[in-house]
Amino acid sequence: MQNEKQIQFLKDNLEEAINSLYKRRKDEESKAYRLQMSTTILSSITTVILGLKLTGFEETTRITALIISSLITIISAVETFWSHKKLWRTYAETLHGLYTLRFDFEFRLLNSEELKSEELIHFKNRYQEILESSNEKWMKSRAKEEVQK
Repeated sequence: MQNEKQIQFLKDNLEEAINSLYKRRKDEESKAYRLQMSTTILSSITTVILGLKLTGFEETTRITALIISSLITIISAVETFWSHKKLWRTYAETLHGLYTLRFDFEFRLLNSEELKSEELIHFKNRYQEILESSNEKWMKSRAKEEVQK
C-alpha cells in the first residue's frame, strides 16, 4: 500500500533529523560552554597577574596580562561571529518540536484505524514547518547581527 512507503519515508526522515540535530545541539552546547569558560578563566588569570607585585617582573606581568586580554578579545569575537549559544538554543527548540512530532506520529500509528492521506500530509507539513521555523529563526538572528556590525 502507498501509505506504507510514505509512512516509512516520514519515519526515516524524522529519525535522521532528530539524530543529526541531537549531535549538533550537543556540539554547540559544548562549544558555547568551552568559550564561556575560557573567557572566564582567562579573565580571572589576568586579574590575578595584574594584582601580583613581583619585584623585577613588572614588565613580564604587564605583557602577560596584555597577551591574555588579547586572547579574551579573540575568543569573544569567535563567539559573536558563530553564536554557538544561539545555535544551541535553536537546535534544542527544534529538537523538542521534532520529539513532539515523533511522539504524536507514533501514537497515531498505534491506532488500529488506517492512517488517512490527509493525516499523513498533516504530519509531513508539521515536519516541514518545524524545520523551516528553525531555519527562519537562525536566518533572522544572523541578519540582526549583520545589521549591528
